[in-house]
Amino acid sequence: STNLTRTTEKARFPGSNSNFTNELQFVNPMELPSIPIYRVLDTSGNLKSGQTTGLSDEGLLSMYQKMFLLSVMDKILLQSQRQGRISFYMTCSGEEAAVIGNNHVISTQHIVCA
Repeated sequence: STNLTRTTEKARFPGSNSNFTNELQFVNPMELPSIPIYRVLDTSGNLKSGQTTGLSDEGLLSMYQKMFLLSVMDKILLQSQRQGRISFYMTCSGEEAAVIGNNHVISTQHIVCA
C-alpha cells in the first residue's frame, strides 16, 4: 500500500484532479485515485520549507548560464535555418531546464540512447 503525504492544495490546470506532495517516491498508480504531483517550489517560485536543491550557488549559476546560452544558440540557429543556411533545426524554447538539468546529473558512465 502506498503511504504518501498529500497537501490539500490541488493543481490548477485543465484535466488535473491531483494534489501536490512534498515527498518524492515511486507509487503504484492502481493504489491511488490520482498520482500526486511532486514539487519543491511554491506558486511564487520559492523553495518550500524543508526543501533543498542540493546544489551550490556556483552550480546553480552555472546551470542558469548554460540555459541562457542555449536560448541564445536557439535564436541564432533558428534564424540560420529560416535563411536556408542549415537544413533543419528544432528549438528547445521553454525546455532549457529539462535539457540542462538532465545533463547536470548524468556522467560518462551513463548510457544515453538518443
